[in-house]
Amino acid sequence: MLTETQKNFLLNRLPSSIGGVTVSKVKTGQIGNRVSLPSLFLTFPTQGVRVHFWADQIRRLWHGSHEHIFYGQIDRATLSIIVESTSYEQCSNLVEGLYRYIWETELYLDWKDTKMRMAGVFNPIEMPSRYDEKLRLQVYRFSIDVYVDYEFTWEDNSPSIKRFNFRIGTDENYGIEL
Repeated sequence: MLTETQKNFLLNRLPSSIGGVTVSKVKTGQIGNRVSLPSLFLTFPTQGVRVHFWADQIRRLWHGSHEHIFYGQIDRATLSIIVESTSYEQCSNLVEGLYRYIWETELYLDWKDTKMRMAGVFNPIEMPSRYDEKLRLQVYRFSIDVYVDYEFTWEDNSPSIKRFNFRIGTDENYGIEL
């Protein structure tokens, strides 16, 4: 699963302005107060779908005489970015600009630095509009789904074996000495 740090990182990679229009950005679980429109809502419908490896050794780092071994796998998450606006035309223009931004920048995800990469983008989908009771306006919505691959790892902290002897003898006289 994505960590909260990774989720916040992805939220910060979304643009704050699309086509000269300032948009508010909100991650799922932060919707306590009413946000201003137009806005981008970031949700994570799926996380932790294994793409490559399965609890395999991913990295081995040496620091002096100490070794750090990391196990893990490459997982995939689906990000749904929902664009909302009180104007259908503005919402359509915002989602078009966001779609172009995602393809042009790939959300500036670089595997070397972030251990995340964009793996695919789906065409925008128009969602059913909703009526906002407080604003007393119709709110139009579009959704873009993005696949992001990321590294899910943990460090092996078990003590390493420094040396061992394997004794082979006759008459069932054998064993391992650590």
